[in-house]
Order: sequence, then structure tokens, then C-alpha cells
Amino acid sequence: MLIGAAPLHVELPSVEIKLEGTAPSPAEKYKILLKAEGSLTSPMPSGSTDEGYVLSIKGSGTEKLPVLSFESPGVHTYTISQIKGSNSQCSYDETVYTMKVYVTNNENGPGLVSEIVLTVPGMDGKPEHIIFVNKLCRTTRTIRTDRRLVTVPIYGCISAWAPSA
Repeated sequence: MLIGAAPLHVELPSVEIKLEGTAPSPAEKYKILLKAEGSLTSPMPSGSTDEGYVLSIKGSGTEKLPVLSFESPGVHTYTISQIKGSNSQCSYDETVYTMKVYVTNNENGPGLVSEIVLTVPGMDGKPEHIIFVNKLCRTTRTIRTDRRLVTVPIYGCISAWAPSA
């Protein structure tokens, strides 16, 4: 980058929380962790700690991750995950997104340009959005098997269930 040139401000994607089942009242605050991986030189947003940057989303909804500023070309890798909450009636989405920010010199003039690529390990293709789906226990159901009574949580909708042999 040229001395005195302005940094490149990169808008990061939004994060969405979806809830399946009956939402708690009051609404829970879900926490999303943005963490730089493998490099101490990757910029982080204001308000970050050694653990990373935490974005809070109350209930189901969408919030934008903060803007990051880059001063030189490079590849910066981040992970985006949900911090498990304390609601024992919730199954928290454990998906971990990898976000690579490619910062290069602008071929058409001065300054820098960027490209963001999202991936999820083990998933074919690239996700277009960052979505965490949390399943909230609506109720429990007691099911009589041939040997005993079993109480199981029902998340969102009732599906077929059979005890293992």
C-alpha cells in the first residue's frame, strides 16, 4: 500500500439467528463469535478481546458484523461461530463458518480491493449467508416402549422415534 493511502473498509456479512420451536420469554440474547485465525496481523473490530469479537442478537433476527479495515494486501482467515448459551431447553447450532477475506491491489487504479469467501468444513459448495438455527424444546413427551417409559424432548415438530434395540 502507498504511504498515506487510505485503508480499505470491508463490510462483513450479516448473521441471522433462526429459532425452531417456542421462543423463550423474555427473548434470549444469542452470541456470535468472530475470531481471527492463524495471524496476529489480521484486523479485528473495535471492542474485540483476546478471544475475538462478540455480536449479540436478541431473539430471532439479523445483525451485521462490523466493518474491518485493511491497510495492505493479504489473506485473512476468520471463524464465525455461536457461543453456546445456558438454556437447557435449547439445542444451539454448532456450525462453524470460515470466512476468508482476500485483500489485493486494485488492478484498475490505486488502492485495495477485497473478496469475501465463506465456507463450512464438510459442506459442499459455499454458503451465501451466515445462519444459525437453534431448536427450542417445546415440550417433552413420555413414550412407552416395550420395556420402560422414556421421556424425550420434542424440538420444533414431532418426528418418528424408536428406541434402539
